[in-house]
Amino acid sequence: MHRGLWLTVVTLCLALSLGLSAPLPTAATGRAAEPAPAAVAAMQATRINIGYLGILSDAPFILMRERGYLAEQGLEADYQIFDSGARMTPALATGQLDMAPGSPSVSLYNAVARGVNAKIVADWVTGSPDGPAAWIVVRQDLIDSGAVRDYADLRGRRVSVTAVGTSVHAIAGRLAERGGFTLRDLDVVELGYPDMLPALAGRSLDAAVLVEPFVVRAEEQGIGVRWRSSDELVPGQVAATVMYGPTFLEQRPDLGQRAMVAYLKALRDYYGTFIAKDPAVRAQIIPILIQATNFKDPALYDRVQLPSVNPDGYVNVDALEADYRWYISQGLIGDVVNLRSLVINDFVDYALQQLGPYPR
Repeated sequence: MHRGLWLTVVTLCLALSLGLSAPLPTAATGRAAEPAPAAVAAMQATRINIGYLGILSDAPFILMRERGYLAEQGLEADYQIFDSGARMTPALATGQLDMAPGSPSVSLYNAVARGVNAKIVADWVTGSPDGPAAWIVVRQDLIDSGAVRDYADLRGRRVSVTAVGTSVHAIAGRLAERGGFTLRDLDVVELGYPDMLPALAGRSLDAAVLVEPFVVRAEEQGIGVRWRSSDELVPGQVAATVMYGPTFLEQRPDLGQRAMVAYLKALRDYYGTFIAKDPAVRAQIIPILIQATNFKDPALYDRVQLPSVNPDGYVNVDALEADYRWYISQGLIGDVVNLRSLVINDFVDYALQQLGPYPR
């Protein structure tokens, strides 16, 4: 699909509102959501700006709205779509966005080094064996012919990532290392996820670092094979986080606190649906996502293997630093930031005071 049409479709679909008439059980407790406290309910709704990517793992950001968690906190959100999390950093810096999911990237680290006030405040995508951050998808004919059997067979081939200097680029780099060659021996091209499928179909790509549901779609169309998981290459990779910009960090931290409460509640819905696979939670959440996104096929939700996440919101800084050190080793960036100060837990701490830890 042409990127412009794709963005239009996703934007229109994500603009739908369910208008739920009754509280639904939460993933954390299985009980009906408690009515908003009177003080919060009495607030005049404040509008905030949230970025998103139009992929299925955006679900927590969609559920913040569709489950009424933002409304409980006296918030309304305007959503803006981007083709890469790395491209949200300038929008955060200028106040166009208040809250953004995205890859901890070279562009983010350089922006922080230049004085941009953006912070990593919560986990969004952390790979695990049960929920890899991404997949290496190899063109079907290359698998069928035996041309690609192991990592070494990808040397010299064209592989797509959404953006250089991001977690998916690091995955491609580790792929090269596993094959016994360097990243310079791969023909790396930047494409948005929707554009990777036609490129595989047209054989202008040999492999792609893909996320769900595009992995399933490649399989369904017979153009690509779910070949290796990112967790095989970068175990426990912190592939994406939640970032706050100056509005929440400097001007209205109270809004950042309230947004984090809404986010953690939605994150737990996501975790219960896709990682814990709780049937009761899935029965509630999947119909909402079918209604509120352009992922309409119920069978899709049984086939996707979405990335894991920490339902308590904390970021694994050691895993984050592993990719940062890889960027340095590739000459993509100098040692310009202190990750221990870039990641702050204040907002997650506040949300957990309200919600308590996730009952595992």
